[in-house]
Amino acid sequence: MLLLVLVIRLLPKSVSGFTCDDDLYKNCKERTEAGDCEGGRYEGVDAFENTLKMLTECRKSCREQYFPSDPAGMPRIINLYGGVEDHVLDDFGFKMQVCSEKDRGLTASGRRILLNLMAMNKKQEYWVPRFTEQGFEKMRIPEALYKVLRSEQQRLEAVMREESCIPSVINCLEIHNDEEAKECSLKTKQKTFMMTPSPSVMKMIEKELHPLAEKWSKVKLEHTSTYGIRRYTSGSWLTSHVDRFNTHVISAILNVAQEVREDWPLYIKDNKGGDHAVIIRPGEMLWYESARLVHGRPKPLDGDYFDNLFIHFKPVGDWYEEPYIVGSRPRKMPITLEDLNQ
Repeated sequence: MLLLVLVIRLLPKSVSGFTCDDDLYKNCKERTEAGDCEGGRYEGVDAFENTLKMLTECRKSCREQYFPSDPAGMPRIINLYGGVEDHVLDDFGFKMQVCSEKDRGLTASGRRILLNLMAMNKKQEYWVPRFTEQGFEKMRIPEALYKVLRSEQQRLEAVMREESCIPSVINCLEIHNDEEAKECSLKTKQKTFMMTPSPSVMKMIEKELHPLAEKWSKVKLEHTSTYGIRRYTSGSWLTSHVDRFNTHVISAILNVAQEVREDWPLYIKDNKGGDHAVIIRPGEMLWYESARLVHGRPKPLDGDYFDNLFIHFKPVGDWYEEPYIVGSRPRKMPITLEDLNQ
């Protein structure tokens, strides 16, 4: 509780719905004049880290330094993180307010996560080989497995637990602005819940899907994780992103159940950079190259719930051991399919 109070006190006194301000006590003017918005005196990963820090803590000062200006003349490192405006555009053209109290409720830490995801979407792809022509494919969930998953979903629905969430990835926080008191506060807005199948069902999921994953990707795989059935509730959105490239490389989304008024598409890039809005209905699953292809659900869910299960694999053999860091070179050259086949 103490940590939360400290965070709230460091928020700007007043938060305008569409105006970013500098965080307090960060010496933003001096840091901006020193060139920190575009890396400053740093090099390599440290330059990227410094720019990210400035665009989260000192966004107003960076904006005044570089905007309005010709986007082509904006430093590339700033464009990598979405520019200096009060919103960023995701890879599918959705406008995301960076400081809006009603839409996202982002503190500096939430803005940092969002902007880092924007940069990872542009940089990580280079290090991950193409496994398939298109990069994703929809198919039916094996019938026996789907029946078991539906049974588990119905059994666990009454005892599902709140899922911890990362601000700016899923909309789980709001900033409430009290004009009379001239201060603002954070409020949790629970949007997702988790239902964890029994150990025997979890083993069944891996046993059934592991060979399908290898058949689809045409590469030997190691299972890394199976998330339980996540329930998204009304108004949920999921920021467009790429998954961890050390563990979540070949993945599947299984639609177990839903109650929606309007289809809730998964927006996803293909391996040629094309945009797609894929509808995955109950009983269907989508295989996709999750560490390479940007994907998300930026459009809010219009419905009561949407229940999905996720499973992830990585290639067997010489593969990346740590998550990707923007600006880094995890190895001399990217891993190729030829490397994996050898």
